[in-house]
Amino acid sequence: MQIIRNILMNTGIGTSQIIFIVVIGAIITLTLVSGWKIFEKAGYKGWLFLIPLVNAVYMLKIIKFSPWWLLMIFPLAMLGETGKLIVSIIGMRLHYDLARIFGKGFFYSILVAFLPILVFGFAFDGSEYQGQSQKLDKFSDEQASDKTETEN
Repeated sequence: MQIIRNILMNTGIGTSQIIFIVVIGAIITLTLVSGWKIFEKAGYKGWLFLIPLVNAVYMLKIIKFSPWWLLMIFPLAMLGETGKLIVSIIGMRLHYDLARIFGKGFFYSILVAFLPILVFGFAFDGSEYQGQSQKLDKFSDEQASDKTETEN
């Protein structure tokens, strides 16, 4: 214990800085572990979450969005305040769809859109990846029934 105290005193690191480093480390660890588990629940290899941009492409695939959205989001972010607002709205939509695709209800999905930190819970609760959001399932069922009616 004395060795650690001497190191801290000689480097000028205070208690608040140590607490900050520990909290940031815990947040990073939580993000990595939950992202890994979400990818595994969706049927992808968990280590894909660790690779920058690759994780964004696969996250878009998980929520059934085209990876081409990334090419739209980056230029929009450079347009100033309006672009940042549009990107924020797109991010809220992506979080909403992620919640729906893991079987969450409408109100919880809206809550996730405004508080994205709740996405971490998908990794540890009993939610299962459903492959398509309920909205898309409903649309697909209606579309399939329309096709069968027109064929008959």
